[in-house]
Amino acid sequence: MRADINSQLTNLECNVVSHLRVTHHFLSRMVEKKLRGCITFTSSQASFFPAPSSALYGSGKAFLSAFASSLAIEAERM
Repeated sequence: MRADINSQLTNLECNVVSHLRVTHHFLSRMVEKKLRGCITFTSSQASFFPAPSSALYGSGKAFLSAFASSLAIEAERM
């Protein structure tokens, strides 16, 4: 791994944590106000295939796909 840890953490914040923060913000309000809606994420084929020098990118996209699938089920029950 050539990138330093701060660069990796910045990438993680951009590709994973920011999505979690925005989702929490809006989904909380939607549930509170009993609003229906749709939250969408942009993922990538990179989530399915290992890619040298892109481990964090691909794993972040895999997280988004799994998070979206699980969130859909959880949100239905709220």
